[in-house]
Order: sequence, then structure tokens, then C-alpha cells
Amino acid sequence: MDWLRSYSGEFDSIEELQKIVDKLNVKMNTNICQGTGISPCLLFIKEKEYLTPLPDRTVLDGYLSPHKVKVSSQQLVYFNGAQYSVDRKYIDEYVSIETFDDMLQIYYKGKLIQVHTISRNPINYTKKHYEQSISKQLAGNKDFSKVVANNLSIMDKLLDAREIVLTRNDALKSYDHMIAYLVSQESLSSWIKRFIQTLNKEERKIFYTEVSKILPYITDEEQFFAALKKVSQQEGTEDS
Repeated sequence: MDWLRSYSGEFDSIEELQKIVDKLNVKMNTNICQGTGISPCLLFIKEKEYLTPLPDRTVLDGYLSPHKVKVSSQQLVYFNGAQYSVDRKYIDEYVSIETFDDMLQIYYKGKLIQVHTISRNPINYTKKHYEQSISKQLAGNKDFSKVVANNLSIMDKLLDAREIVLTRNDALKSYDHMIAYLVSQESLSSWIKRFIQTLNKEERKIFYTEVSKILPYITDEEQFFAALKKVSQQEGTEDS
């Protein structure tokens, strides 16, 4: 940078400074280097023989651009084995995901729209987003707030259901134990999470009581729950 001192006061604009820098660049790359005895521009020509071509531009953009994902119809975006909620107005839009410490930051067109704590729980809704996601399904339900609170509580327990091996006897202990047991069954997980959203407090009690009576004597659980799932879906169709 000592070279620049000789140009002190000889430029009044960025354009004039750029011309000076260009001249310095040419001078530095054409002068003989004391260490190699070769000018940098000639040495670079030799080095190019050993350089491999740059990857396709799309590959480079993949490293330079933020990670983008599409928002599902359930207002969820997928990241590292878990799903996180955003406002329903972003459904079917693409958002960018960034992480900072233990926080997940979600951006839409450069604007920060949501922050979540990174979790091992498979589904992570805020209360507002979950209310949006089931508002149509439970429209007019007087117990709407209670259903929301209950379902969010169940989602908080999903992590335990994944990490703890529950037995059939465990399922008989309480309604929550039974739901955790059913959720732990891979073939039932998606259905049971949708099914419990439709039950009020009294219906949940009946469901637990009746299934508890039968569960100890079932020899083929897969067949039993497949039949239960089919019946519940048929009743839902008739109600609609």
C-alpha cells in the first residue's frame, strides 16, 4: 500500500481511483517476483494447467443461496427431520431457512417471518398457526380453544412417544398413554393425529374407555386398528 502514498491527492473520484488501481494491478502482475524469479502473470498461465474447471453455475448457486423449502398445506416447512409452522398466507410459497445457534429463522423474500427453537419434536406449531390450520375443520365448535390447547399438548408429547417404547399395557393407563401408544405405531400416526382433533372431551373419554375394554384381547392389532380407522373415516364422510 506504500505505492498509494505517491498518488495521495491525485484523484478526486472513484473512477480516477479505479484507474490508479488498474495501473497498479498491471504493474504488480508483470514485474518479476523476487521469490520466484517469474512475473505473476506468467506463473498464473503455468498454474492454470493444473486447475480444474469450475462446477456448473447451479452447483455454485446451491452454496451461495439460502436453503429454500415449500410451505405445505398444513402451514409447515420441513427442516432436519422436523416440521415448523408459519402463517397460513405462505401456504404453497417458497421460504428460506437459516439457523443461528439453537434458533430456526424462516424468511420470505428476504423478510424474517418466523422464528422457532430448533426441536427434536416432529411437529412444531405456534398456537396462532395451529388455530389457523384447524379453523375450517372446527368452525363453530364451542370448545375450539380447548381442542387447540389439548392437541398442542399432545403434540408436545409426541417426542416422548418416539423415544420411549410403549407397550399395550402402557396404553391402558390413561387417555394420553393410549394416544401416545397409537401415535408410536407408524401405520396409525397420521390418522390418529387427525382423528383426535375431531373429538371433544366426552368423546375422548368414550374412545379411551371402549378401546381399553377391547385392546387386551386383540390378537391382530394391525387388523383391528385398520377396521377402526375405516369406520371413523366412513362416519366422517357421512357427517360431512
